[in-house]
Amino acid sequence: MSAISVRAARDGFSLVELIVAIVLLGIVLMTLGGLSFRTARMGLDVGNSSARQAVGLAAINHLATIDYDSLASQAGCDTVQVGNAGYQRCIAFDNSVSRVRNQRVTVTVTPLRAGSFPRSFTLIRAQKPRVNPVNLP
Repeated sequence: MSAISVRAARDGFSLVELIVAIVLLGIVLMTLGGLSFRTARMGLDVGNSSARQAVGLAAINHLATIDYDSLASQAGCDTVQVGNAGYQRCIAFDNSVSRVRNQRVTVTVTPLRAGSFPRSFTLIRAQKPRVNPVNLP
């Protein structure tokens, strides 16, 4: 045999080298797949938390701006849709705050997606002082 024919027979990959390369590629892809899944799940959790906070703070801002005497009419629960996620928003009042003309308002936002936890926001509203007719000029 000549030197050219021996060298041509040795070019290329053997079956063992090919199987080892495929196994290593599978290990790397499985690791990256798990990491990508975990990252996507954390992104969903952050988005859910941000939307839940936005729904709660929108309700708190609304309750902070309406008239004190109208607060009682806002009690109850409703469903709010943000993007493709739904949230149940419940507003409750507690008059047992230390001062007579104060009300504790609690807004609880619960995601409708399974595996998510509720978040509560609290606001203490005070009634504006009434004008004293004795102090008028």
